[in-house]
Amino acid sequence: MMSIKIRFVAAAFVIVTSAGCTSVAEYNVAIARDGSFAADDRQFAVDPIDYPVFELNSNNPKQDPEVGAYRGPPEMTTDILPNDRWEIIRLVYGKYIAHSATYDLRNCNEQLSGWINKCELNGRLDAPFRKYIYIDRDGSVYGWQFVNNQKMAPFEKTWFKVRNKGDWSGQPWFKCIERCDKRVNMK
Repeated sequence: MMSIKIRFVAAAFVIVTSAGCTSVAEYNVAIARDGSFAADDRQFAVDPIDYPVFELNSNNPKQDPEVGAYRGPPEMTTDILPNDRWEIIRLVYGKYIAHSATYDLRNCNEQLSGWINKCELNGRLDAPFRKYIYIDRDGSVYGWQFVNNQKMAPFEKTWFKVRNKGDWSGQPWFKCIERCDKRVNMK
């Protein structure tokens, strides 16, 4: 009986404290005034099977143009590696966002450094945010999208803004490797 009362009080506290609060993403949008917006990223989800799969068009890793190379072990690098497969998972007002499970794992490991939180391939990813790329049908990429991890912050909206600082030259960086006939779905 006591456990039920504690759960009820905790749930009421969460509802009361989160009601009327402005998320960090909404605050950023109010300041930016550049066309960025805050939203739940899941509303833009698409079925990856309807779109092509991409990987780097060379055997050399690509560094994050804004940050540069992370000098840690390969399993922790933030570089895009030649064996990372990128699938379209979001369509945001005509912009295609791609995700790579292997890149996501490395990005998660880079963010976390504790024994409680975990990062597992195709499993538990406890990092506070996910990092995706904006990609065109020809394999050109033009920016990152940081998406809040809904598991870690279920009520936090994502600030949708193309992060494109740094050197994005030498495009296209990617080539289609699977379902290439589906590029017609990328207008």
